[in-house]
Amino acid sequence: MSESSNDPVVVVKDVCKEYRRNQNVLKVLQNMNLELAAGDYVSLMGPSGSGKSTLVEALAGIISADSGRISLGDRVLDEPGANTFVPAEKRRAGVVFQRYLLFEHLDVLDNISFAKAVAGTSKADARRSAEQWVERFDLVGLESRKPSQLSGGQAQRVAVARALAAEPDFLLLDEPLA
Repeated sequence: MSESSNDPVVVVKDVCKEYRRNQNVLKVLQNMNLELAAGDYVSLMGPSGSGKSTLVEALAGIISADSGRISLGDRVLDEPGANTFVPAEKRRAGVVFQRYLLFEHLDVLDNISFAKAVAGTSKADARRSAEQWVERFDLVGLESRKPSQLSGGQAQRVAVARALAAEPDFLLLDEPLA
């Protein structure tokens, strides 16, 4: 896929999502529209419960929208009206969640190499790639530590390195400054 810097890469068109428990609406996205070109950075700000994390989950493929359309270039990722939904593992989205969601049983190096390993890269190549990310994110000396042995900032850097190590088409950060 070759886009010029002005061509939309990620397009969100009229996306809606509601969660209900009894008569109460828990999370809502209403008619969300967004167009991002290659290299764009966007920050969504709003009050708690306004749908920021729901949008991240919909873009990542963790949840399906109730209506609307999400696409990456010419590839439709989610369009309920056309019965189209590409699951998270096939979207090539890097995601860093609010709580980082590091694998507690894996050390730093294995956490970072995880995405490449499950994508079919040999364990040795995945580890070599992870070692490069360890250097880039100033995590040298922490490779064998488990997440419970890391500070909050160190855990955050591991989560971002893991997301980028997967070589995603787009990166989503849910509350990256929390």
